[in-house]
Amino acid sequence: LSSPGTFLAVFGPMEAALRLPNPSPAPLTADGRAALIVVDVQTCWWSLSPCGLARAAFPNLPQRTAALLAMARVHGVPIVHVRANYEGSPHVATMRRLNPSLNTVPILPDSEAWARERPGEPVVFKSTFDGFFRTELEACLCRLGVTRVLVCGLITSACVLSTALGAFHRGFDVLLVEDCCADRSLARHQATVAMYDQYCFRSVSTRSICEMLPHMTGQSGAAATTKAAGKAATEAVAALEGSQLPTRFCPSPLTVSSDVEEGEEVEESEGEDVEAAAAPEPLLKLELAKASLSPCSTLDDLRGSYLFPPLLLPRPSS
Repeated sequence: LSSPGTFLAVFGPMEAALRLPNPSPAPLTADGRAALIVVDVQTCWWSLSPCGLARAAFPNLPQRTAALLAMARVHGVPIVHVRANYEGSPHVATMRRLNPSLNTVPILPDSEAWARERPGEPVVFKSTFDGFFRTELEACLCRLGVTRVLVCGLITSACVLSTALGAFHRGFDVLLVEDCCADRSLARHQATVAMYDQYCFRSVSTRSICEMLPHMTGQSGAAATTKAAGKAATEAVAALEGSQLPTRFCPSPLTVSSDVEEGEEVEESEGEDVEAAAAPEPLLKLELAKASLSPCSTLDDLRGSYLFPPLLLPRPSS
């Protein structure tokens, strides 16, 4: 599986076998108020992960996730951050025994800077893979009046899947933003999506979901955002054009309206063949709106503005 071509040749038949026959899937519409759930985008699973497998398999995840967050904020779609806080959880001893590399990094809820929460965005801490298990996540979504959730984050076959299924079991319409998720290999990621797509959730791309975001909010949140923030978010999504993705991740280009000053040149990016070597994606152009989009440095800076539910863990027997 050293090249995309080899991977597609090997995995293609397996993916077809994993997918359930569904000749007439329900059409995807923008009906209903949605929220974006960002699962476990933490340093212990990404930048500080000793094995680095997810970083190697999904090098564009930071840019894609930052672009999705920027567009959700521009259009007033609520964002809820779910974080793993496993130190002290009963399953950790077994997980460390099965995954020795985890013994070197504490599993703490420290967010990656490119997916950090903003003022007013709830943070829910979980003690298991499922973001709904003994947390305030469902109550938070109900208070927001949400009927649909967009799910992204780490790791596709573990906490992302468990949280997506938790939402499905509670009656939410679940959309998995597939190219804003990552696993320890592309094959594991693809197999997970293939097994549950059009069964418990629908998989979508960043570009396709961003086209629908303006219609997924029940409030005029975009009116409060600055012109610079909207322009920066638009440029961030545009920067995704042409980056390498498996074939099924390449929908039609996203068209996002933005104000262009008279005489300002607009560059058009050309698509690349999926088997070509991936060129490094440009840094997200969010500096244009740094004052309005810069993340806070620590959770303590925003304590009181967030949802900090008690961590409900079983007490050890004496």
